[in-house]
Amino acid sequence: MCFSVGHCQVKLNIRKIILIVLPILLLITGGVYFLLNYETITSPSLPKGIETAPLTRGTVISKVGSTGKARANQMATLFWMTEGTVGKVHVKNGDMVKAGDVLLELDPDSYSSEVLQALQDLPVAQRDVDNLDISSVKQKQAKEDLAKAEIEYKKAKDERELKNKRNSSDTNLANAEAVYLQAKSNLESVKNIYAFLQDKPEDDLTRAQVAAQLSMAQKNYDWAVWNYQWAQSKPLPEDVRIAEANFKVAEAKLADARRNWEKVKDNPDPDDVVSAKSNLDAINAQIARTKLIAPIDGEVTGLKLLPGDLVKNHQQALVLVDMSKMYLDISISEVDINRIQIGQNVSFTFDAIPDKTYYGKITEISTIGSNISNVIYFTVTCEIDHFDSALKPGMTAAVSIEAEKADDVLIVATSAVTTINSKKTVHVMSGNKITPIPVEIGLVSDGYVEIKSSTLHEGDLIVLNPGLISNSASGK
Repeated sequence: MCFSVGHCQVKLNIRKIILIVLPILLLITGGVYFLLNYETITSPSLPKGIETAPLTRGTVISKVGSTGKARANQMATLFWMTEGTVGKVHVKNGDMVKAGDVLLELDPDSYSSEVLQALQDLPVAQRDVDNLDISSVKQKQAKEDLAKAEIEYKKAKDERELKNKRNSSDTNLANAEAVYLQAKSNLESVKNIYAFLQDKPEDDLTRAQVAAQLSMAQKNYDWAVWNYQWAQSKPLPEDVRIAEANFKVAEAKLADARRNWEKVKDNPDPDDVVSAKSNLDAINAQIARTKLIAPIDGEVTGLKLLPGDLVKNHQQALVLVDMSKMYLDISISEVDINRIQIGQNVSFTFDAIPDKTYYGKITEISTIGSNISNVIYFTVTCEIDHFDSALKPGMTAAVSIEAEKADDVLIVATSAVTTINSKKTVHVMSGNKITPIPVEIGLVSDGYVEIKSSTLHEGDLIVLNPGLISNSASGK
């Protein structure tokens, strides 16, 4: 019951306000509740153990792996090629020797019958070769003397025939006569002109010019006369006598040279020379078997013989190793061979030398492959740099070749890349949300992958263990 009109009006207004404000408050409260519950649905809690790292730039080196055995620069195994008793041992294991050094010798008292026979035959064989060599030298000299005598004889003969003729040939005589007649005619013409001018004063220019022409014409005529007369004449008797004497001497020398050549031209027979030298070489080779001579520079190893030890034919005596360089031969499949180039860096690890890595470079790549279990492999040779005494020939190494390299590129850990729907993918974390991003990868190294194209940027937070992410946790 309202006691007054004003009081009832106030109550009515309050009721209207409540009816208007209450729905609005309910709407706001419901909206806040909906938003809170919606965020919880779209952002589920992250799996435990998620590891992340920012996307960075760096260097990726793609490597090709293989195995191989170390070998020395050179190695020579020396065998006895005869039997006997060791007489002298000039070296011991570990000694460094030069090519040509005598290493071991057999006792002469133990020489085989073949060696003894070779020693007996050596003087005769050597004398036969020496005699044939002397004959060969004489033959060569006689041939050269004959060729020289023939040249001198022809020269002397031509000179003698020339001295028994005129000083000039018919052609040269005719030319000399023509020059003489032309010079005579020219002189007479100039004289006739000068006759008309000789009474003029001496300082007259025309008279002076013609006088000069007359002087030159007279000189030409005098020379032509002398040349024509010489061409018609014969050499002096003294010149003829000297030419004849020279011819006789040359003729005699040629006869001597021919007689000498006839004596030696068929001696020795070239086949005899070859046979004699081959025989001598065989004898010396037989005798040389009593000694072991170093064929290369190197270190002596594997020597177990002492003076007095008996040796047999084909018995191993020692090994020479040239350790000035060390190499490793490895096999690379046809799939990877075109990624390999001479000069590429290589690293080596050996089971026999733990906790140490050696380095080197590729020095040779074979051009012909070998079929091994239906796979084609190519041999690649690597030179090992800065090796030490711990590395021995024959040790097995794991090899890693730096085939390709990319600098200053986006890289992620290999574990961060997965395959989703046949596409390479990485997962990016932003706030409390994880989103899968397809990417194109480039080079792959030990532990890192090059990201070539994607929507990623340097600094993006990348999930390193995406295997913990369920499909429901991945951002859509």
